[in-house]
Amino acid sequence: MKIFISTLISLFLIYQASWSQVASTSQKANDLLKEYVQLREVLGVSAGIYKDGKLVWKGGAGHLNPERQKPVNSEMLHRSASITKSMTAVAIMQLYEQKKLRLNDPIQKYLPWFPTKKKGVITVKHLLQNSSGITAYQSRAEARNQKNFPTLRDAINVFKDRELAHKPGTAFRYTTYGYVVLGAIIESVSGMRYRDYMKKNVWDKAGMSHTDVEIYGKKYANKPGLYTKNAKGEFIKDDDTNLSLKIPGGGVQCTAEDLLKFGQAVLDHKLIKASTLDLMMQDPKLPKSWSPYGMGLFLYSGKDAPSGRVIGHNGSQSGTATQLFIFLDKKVVISVMANTGRAWIAVSSLANELGQLVIDAPLQSTVESLWKIIRTKGGKAAEAWLGKSGASFSEGQINNLGYYFFRRGRIQGAIETFKLYVKMYPKSWNAYDSLGEAYLKAGNKALAIQNYRKSIELNPKNTQGIKVLKTLQHK
Repeated sequence: MKIFISTLISLFLIYQASWSQVASTSQKANDLLKEYVQLREVLGVSAGIYKDGKLVWKGGAGHLNPERQKPVNSEMLHRSASITKSMTAVAIMQLYEQKKLRLNDPIQKYLPWFPTKKKGVITVKHLLQNSSGITAYQSRAEARNQKNFPTLRDAINVFKDRELAHKPGTAFRYTTYGYVVLGAIIESVSGMRYRDYMKKNVWDKAGMSHTDVEIYGKKYANKPGLYTKNAKGEFIKDDDTNLSLKIPGGGVQCTAEDLLKFGQAVLDHKLIKASTLDLMMQDPKLPKSWSPYGMGLFLYSGKDAPSGRVIGHNGSQSGTATQLFIFLDKKVVISVMANTGRAWIAVSSLANELGQLVIDAPLQSTVESLWKIIRTKGGKAAEAWLGKSGASFSEGQINNLGYYFFRRGRIQGAIETFKLYVKMYPKSWNAYDSLGEAYLKAGNKALAIQNYRKSIELNPKNTQGIKVLKTLQHK
């Protein structure tokens, strides 16, 4: 009897400790969401955490829209944006497993009406790897599409006759249009409409009951408006775009929990085999790739990283920023969805911080980590962190971060970032050019002139810088 009572007490204490840990994680996660809303980085956000096959937490903060002040909850229905690409890639790999298509086949085998290209043959694998050479949107009107395209072939007609940017397979060039072509291949091979195939073979199998293609103009319950921030840092309405131009590459809507279920299905191999996932995770090491990319998946870190292998995808489109992280070795999935455009760094940073609540290892130093420090603690703290962490960033990464601040009205953040850029790359003419532009925006004419002069000294062919400098000196 004593042994039985002792066992019961032990089980109770274990349960109590486990419940306390879950409660602590939930509180910290809720606090993180509120912090990002209070920082005015996102208007509304929903997110969730899966660990070891269980939903650890889901929550929401902020507002669906500022007019009605309706709060966001964990069931917010929103655009998944480019995370759709990972779903489409999984569907293609299912057909590959069934030997209904081969990755090295020319796409004309499945779409005989798609024009051949002078620069080379496009294969299915090229589309998956974003190496086909198919270009992205050619105008703002195209990127912010308002037209309705009844079929995927109608959408493909917009770009199919354009020249490729490079020979297929020779460079990375991110494009949603490549995934629209993949969607058409799914239809051709399966004999089903893209939406019907995805529902039967991906979304339903993963238990994603709130996931579907967004229908333009249709009203949905618990769905937010689309917002962004202007140069003054104010939330304003974003373009109400029609996603029929890019359904397989960014035209699907879901909830944060459904994204968790998709990640969990990938982890549990419910959708594709482990060997197939390994194939998707092979890095082709293509030139011009800003981050390792496999087939429909960003490869965020490898097995030697403290956090283990991390894959996933982010998304950014009108009124939308999303992030999905799948920690393969830690059996953790993180999802974040925000109803705010051009907020992808903030959303990715939030997802990183949510991951730190449940991963018993530090995550890799990232641009998002640097952004958070500059945003909340300033440039000196960021410089100290860089020295301590040993983190390094390419010119493109640090410059893009500076302009992320710049375009969202955070001019001081842009200045602090570009100052770090100058310290990292003191011989870069572009670093001084960017810093000069930020000082000009801040109204500091003297420092703007100083930095534009340095930029031109390093690069006498900086014609735009010369033009700006002449204007400043004649004022």
